Amino acid sequence: MGHAAQFSILGTINTVVGLLSVSLFPQLAGKLNRRNLFFACIAVILCGIGLFSVAGTSLALVLLADELFFIPQPLVFLVVLMIITDCVEYDQWKLGHRDEALTLSVRPLLDKFVGAISNLVIGAAVAAGMTTGATAGSITKAGIISFKLHVFALPFALIILSSFVFFFRVKLTE
Repeated sequence: MGHAAQFSILGTINTVVGLLSVSLFPQLAGKLNRRNLFFACIAVILCGIGLFSVAGTSLALVLLADELFFIPQPLVFLVVLMIITDCVEYDQWKLGHRDEALTLSVRPLLDKFVGAISNLVIGAAVAAGMTTGATAGSITKAGIISFKLHVFALPFALIILSSFVFFFRVKLTE
């Protein structure tokens, strides 16, 4: 968009919204169950990506798309974290050996893995033509298409793929 200063409020909005969504997790998981909450959040994230891809230079649409994309992310993270933790604890229960260090290591592992994947996607987008000194006006039409494919289409496809894996492979219940 070329107006980076217009997005200064975005960090504040995302902080407040993130805290609110995390605080609502127990109630939402209780009403929808974790599995349904996961898929509802994925649907909202995909709507956010779709809106981002067509928002163009409209600040209002970009902010709305960002919130649709951001609000469910902490909830998805919590669902996945709870399921992995439940799996580890269930296995420990079956084996008759409790290892608190293993249970507590799940979150940092998940944080590192997700960070690595997101850095890979953004790194690929930057390598595709976002070079030093590029401005909104200097990016070619082909560069814009390449950027949109990397930051919208690739994550969209990976989210769909992960949803199928979650749907068919995750069998733990609450």
